[in-house]
Amino acid sequence: MPVVARVRRLAALLTLFLLAMGSARAQTAPAASPSPSPAAEATASVQVAALPATASAPTPLPAEPLLEVPLGNSRPINASPSVDASGSLLASPSEAVASSSLAALLAPPPVVVPRPKSLMVLHTNDWYGLFDPVKLDPYSSRPKIVGGLSRASALIEKERSRGLPTLLLCSGNVLGPNMISAASKGKAMVEAMNRMGYDAWLPSNHDFSYGLNVLRDRIREASASAVLTNVRWAQTDQTLARPYALFERGGLKVAVLGLVDTDVTEFIDFNETSRITVDPPLEAVQRWVPLIRRAATPDIIVAMTHLSLDREMALLTRDSGVDLVVGGFNTTNASSIAIHEVVGVDGKRALHAGGFGTAIGKARLTFEPTPQGDYQLARIEPGLIRLDDETLSYKNAEATGSPIVTLSQETKRLAAKAWTEESGKVAKLADSLESDQVMGLVPEIARLQARSEVGVVPRSFFHDERVFGPINSPRSLFYAMPWEDALSVVEMKGSQLSSLYYAARGKRAFFAGLTEKDGAVWVNGRPLDAKTNYTVATTYPAAQGKVLGLEGLSGNNTRVMTISVRRAVMRYFRQMGKLGLEVSPTGFP
Repeated sequence: MPVVARVRRLAALLTLFLLAMGSARAQTAPAASPSPSPAAEATASVQVAALPATASAPTPLPAEPLLEVPLGNSRPINASPSVDASGSLLASPSEAVASSSLAALLAPPPVVVPRPKSLMVLHTNDWYGLFDPVKLDPYSSRPKIVGGLSRASALIEKERSRGLPTLLLCSGNVLGPNMISAASKGKAMVEAMNRMGYDAWLPSNHDFSYGLNVLRDRIREASASAVLTNVRWAQTDQTLARPYALFERGGLKVAVLGLVDTDVTEFIDFNETSRITVDPPLEAVQRWVPLIRRAATPDIIVAMTHLSLDREMALLTRDSGVDLVVGGFNTTNASSIAIHEVVGVDGKRALHAGGFGTAIGKARLTFEPTPQGDYQLARIEPGLIRLDDETLSYKNAEATGSPIVTLSQETKRLAAKAWTEESGKVAKLADSLESDQVMGLVPEIARLQARSEVGVVPRSFFHDERVFGPINSPRSLFYAMPWEDALSVVEMKGSQLSSLYYAARGKRAFFAGLTEKDGAVWVNGRPLDAKTNYTVATTYPAAQGKVLGLEGLSGNNTRVMTISVRRAVMRYFRQMGKLGLEVSPTGFP
């Protein structure tokens, strides 16, 4: 920049500064001032007359010496400017102050860019009331001991210690069925959840098995929020538990829903089904998500679910309003971990951890700031912590998870006492039975207890024997068939029974009283008559036609007994005097 232009710029800045200083001095000057000359007075009068009526006359500026900057390279009069080593003109202190003040006024405000935020979601499902590890190997080249509450508790604490905001969820089937947890009707498992610090849990199908009143008590005892969005009391129309729960983690607001399948009524007593109303899951989502968005303005909505995969997929669409699904239900035995991740649109995910406490789901969520000032889910990074010896040894978990170990030991003691009081001495079977042998014995006992001509029990009624070892006592029978399904009697035509037998034998169900001979079906040693009515003893869900392969049982006259299939088996042992005695499969009719 030429020297003249630079000097003019400095002069202009100094003039602005001096005008500001003069205005400030005028405002603080005393009221008395020297009388102006006639010429000045005339000029002032003209200026005042020219102002609008609402304006005030400007205050005359006091006489101040101005820095004169002549043209050319001549030096200013009455000024001694500074120069740098190269001879360039430097600003005076007054000029520097004026320049910095103006620069501060003209400078743009600092821009603060919000940083992304992260959240860790840990999740489990289908504990089935188990405290101890299961003795099997669901993974190739893995140790035989897998899972266990104490190991899970230690690993959850390890994940929390990393410092990332964390949410711990359980997607159903936590209270049972299991002989140990059944002694307290799931109360011990609620205490375990409390000690492990769960934030929310979803009561699902087997959590209903002890009855609605018991479930209500367990919900009240839990420190974690029980969330059920689509189950309502029929009489009051209020949800059985909270319709949703809201959590704040690391500056993020997380809303959690809870959805169960409509067939949850299969798992409660027949006489209690009319007490509740179960809404279709998608209808509940369409009703509640807009309400939650308006009332809570969450950064993310998570749905804990206990649904079939096809119904979960409806929640992964663009317009569902659900951002993440944490599911259960998709595990039938401990040797097959369910599909861990199901991908939807726009990066949505449905995550499952597998059943029997064999793994913990782990998902890191990343949120990016939006122009509106809130945060939007940008990325889901799922993972799975397998509870095997390579992750954390069971002995080490017993030391680090001591509160859970103590609770487990006390629960086992109470369960053994309750078992003795209910069933007497524990019988020892003459031979260890494989699961297929037991599956053949139970429908026979059900037929005898219900005084029916045929017995049929679905394969899904039984646990896999690899979870609990060989079946050699009534106690191990409990493990093999822990469900509390009511014993029911269905009346049906011989033609229907014949079709049912060929469709479901061996694959979907086990029969007693029916055999095949010379290409025809026989009933208790006699040829089946297509037109004759027969009585069939079965489980209540099967009688409703809600078991795959046994749909033909529905639509017929049905009588529901006041005893479960499992208790009917135990009653048979007592009636036959077999408790405390060795029995053999040949001892059954």
